[in-house]
Amino acid sequence: MRVGCAAAFALSRLGAREILIYDACLQQAQQLAVALAPQGRCIVVSSLAEMYARAPGVDGLANCTPVGMHAHAGTPLPNEFIGTQRWAFDAVYIPAQTQFLRRCQDVGVTSIAGYDLWIHQGLDAFEIFTGVKLALDEALSAETKSWLE
Repeated sequence: MRVGCAAAFALSRLGAREILIYDACLQQAQQLAVALAPQGRCIVVSSLAEMYARAPGVDGLANCTPVGMHAHAGTPLPNEFIGTQRWAFDAVYIPAQTQFLRRCQDVGVTSIAGYDLWIHQGLDAFEIFTGVKLALDEALSAETKSWLE
């Protein structure tokens, strides 16, 4: 849920007018909606059926669950509900290319992989702990991606 909170707050700060929140634990979704209420309109989606019904009408999709990770195969949203959105984000970084991201890319949805979150979070942490700022160049990107394969 922590990644979901971070993603929801980031979307709010970026100007999202409406954020739909689904969590298998309804109480967690409701708590996040309350926390976000001062910054914008949040709608708690209370069931998978409702999430599926709303998915085609949203601007973007964010998977902040373990679904798609190496030990949790699959996709958080069936393929038939992906394709009308403009963007998608998948917090999963192992594997770097999930079934969800492949589907989004196949239908032309601009996608951000969990790898991007992982590497930039690591670079920021490195700078905080060492005072040294590292730039993400092609060599560092290739090296770190090899660790996730």
